[in-house]
Amino acid sequence: MTVKVAIGGATGRMGSTLIELAQIDKEVKLCAITDTKDNLHDTQLQKLGIPFTDDLTKHFDVFDVFIDFTRPEGTMKALDVCMQGEKSLVIGTTGFNSEEYTNIQKAGDKIPIVCSPNMSVGVNLLYVLINETVRNLQKINDIKVIDKHHKHKVDAPSGTALKIEEVLRHSLKETPNKDTEVTVDSIRAGEDIGQHTIDFIAQDEKITLIHEASSRHAFARGAILAAKWLATKKTNNKGLFTMSDVLSDT
Repeated sequence: MTVKVAIGGATGRMGSTLIELAQIDKEVKLCAITDTKDNLHDTQLQKLGIPFTDDLTKHFDVFDVFIDFTRPEGTMKALDVCMQGEKSLVIGTTGFNSEEYTNIQKAGDKIPIVCSPNMSVGVNLLYVLINETVRNLQKINDIKVIDKHHKHKVDAPSGTALKIEEVLRHSLKETPNKDTEVTVDSIRAGEDIGQHTIDFIAQDEKITLIHEASSRHAFARGAILAAKWLATKKTNNKGLFTMSDVLSDT
């Protein structure tokens, strides 16, 4: 089965990476790309020979799944478009406020959505390792999360760091370490793609878990996997899913 995808933010860092990988994936057909009107002059993207637009509503007939790694305001627009066209949506954008995330949750009642702050397989494995560490390490005094990204990243803490904190607090509730202090610090400097470090400081010992993305391909591969999953596994099932759902059913 070939999955027909459209990709948002085509001129951005993640958009470019998604386009690159979609073009070489034999199970994916890149059918449309979008960006803001000011960016539609990109001649290299025009040469792809597919719709390059700021209005995807004119091209509902060419794609099944939309992949969006833009900014919250761009994702809200993509959400409206996909609901209007009854299309599936993969969201890798972060930095949503509570109202925006509520809109995503409500949209899950109408269309299939995969939304995760980090699409990489490695980070989703990290969540599992965090839970195992909390369950098995005795007398944890402090837990420190350090989120390091390039200087251009808008949100701090990152969506991944916030998810790590959520996983930590949920896991801690089930252990004698439930009152352990969790702190999150963010660093925005240089061109680091993304690194998350978790220090578990216990009595007489320390465990450190680190995930570092060496390429944006890690996020793009996960997003494309999610798009395939939506197309092949959940076509008739509305709902809001995460990468954990994708990986447990792949």
